Amino acid sequence: MSSPLSYDVRHDGLISSFGRFLTEPGRVERVDVSQLRSLFLPNLTPEGEELLRNAPNFVRSQLKHYGVQFKKRALVGNGTALMKAALKVGKFPNTSRSFKNRCIQNGLAIKLPKNSHPTPNG
Repeated sequence: MSSPLSYDVRHDGLISSFGRFLTEPGRVERVDVSQLRSLFLPNLTPEGEELLRNAPNFVRSQLKHYGVQFKKRALVGNGTALMKAALKVGKFPNTSRSFKNRCIQNGLAIKLPKNSHPTPNG
């Protein structure tokens, strides 16, 4: 049995798939900085706890989406402390340097052929 067609564009742990921009592992979508602040500051909300439970790589993924650099040893447990610290000191850029914008700037966005109905892979 052959695998379904995939139009995913992958680069450095990031994925562009049918207009969605995700990270690997876990295919986590980018969350707006204002929403991240409301989920993590001043305290982690129940909604934030649920996100962390459902996506163990959530913090790492958001840092990757926004191009926030960090030392691997700083990411302890589920990453709550690192996320709070990064949000408090303004490490998340006001203008997004997300994978989505990098794809658009570098012309990596793909267009599907007319009348194409591929099945997404994953």
